[in-house]
Amino acid sequence: LPMAALFGLAAKRAVTARGVLTGLATTTGLATTLCACAMDWSSVGAVGCIAVGVGIAVWGASVRAMFRTISGSLVALYGIGVQVWLATHADSVLRWAGLSIVGVLLIVGSAYVERNRGRIARFWEEAAARRLRHEDLAA
Repeated sequence: LPMAALFGLAAKRAVTARGVLTGLATTTGLATTLCACAMDWSSVGAVGCIAVGVGIAVWGASVRAMFRTISGSLVALYGIGVQVWLATHADSVLRWAGLSIVGVLLIVGSAYVERNRGRIARFWEEAAARRLRHEDLAA
């Protein structure tokens, strides 16, 4: 994940290679969490997959990027699958409670995004406009 953060920061500063660096940051972040979860089947890895996957999927949906939305959703589903497998094979109520909490958070988060779609779109548009003004002033 530190490498993904570096690509993300570089994409923020880059002008001509922004798309490539953003794609590298997204792919690196998703691949890192996916590999960490695949190598260590634990609740921490699964929750990491869920958190990073949902974050990237929501980001992709907000900017209408189909690849980010689908890839983030698949990583989140993998994390949920690992968490369900761990819950069914280990007699632990905490895993089921964790799954319940994640489910409630996903429902509440999706309801918020659905209800405030216009506000979220305006936020992204204003952020893009600020970034463009800042780049124009810097140049």
